[in-house]
Amino acid sequence: MLEEETVDIAISLDTESSAEVTSETVRQMGFRTLWSPNQIQAGIPLSIDDFIEHEHLMVSYRNTTQSNLDKRLRLPVYLND
Repeated sequence: MLEEETVDIAISLDTESSAEVTSETVRQMGFRTLWSPNQIQAGIPLSIDDFIEHEHLMVSYRNTTQSNLDKRLRLPVYLND
């Protein structure tokens, strides 16, 4: 829509844009992990190893089943920096 000049500005969750569009981060949002200590014995802060050892679900206000966090967890640690 920006490329076709049908809108002047758009706010999006996407981090990728075309070469014709300038993008800027206006807000960063963090993740929270909740668990019951009666069910999972995990350290605080929660380590990545503890996180990926257990099944988990993502609650999202977007209609999605995967997040950037899920994508990064599939990469070797040295590629995430």
